[in-house]
Amino acid sequence: MLQVDQKSKHKTYIRCGLKDVQTRIRKGESGLVIFAGDVSPLEIMCHLPGVCEDKDIPYVYTPSRKDLGAALGVKRGCLTVLIRSHSEYEDTFNELKAELKTLAVTL
Repeated sequence: MLQVDQKSKHKTYIRCGLKDVQTRIRKGESGLVIFAGDVSPLEIMCHLPGVCEDKDIPYVYTPSRKDLGAALGVKRGCLTVLIRSHSEYEDTFNELKAELKTLAVTL
């Protein structure tokens, strides 16, 4: 996941931030969504996993928003990230997407 994140961060194929990711998902963009696990208050993003499931977009959680920000190369943390596919890292992207779809969902 980190390889795809780092390869896409210098291009327009990555969207970070709650508002930007919400807008892009609503407009129909797809890819991989990464959520931070330490969001407070949780209500600001608790609806997004359901939206991702409705639109068949794989998603995963990271332990903290600081980890997500560090992977993007920014000093501040980030709540959500949407990574879109690109020909430069297509193989890694597809492997990761397949792995995320096979992860066990706990209810």
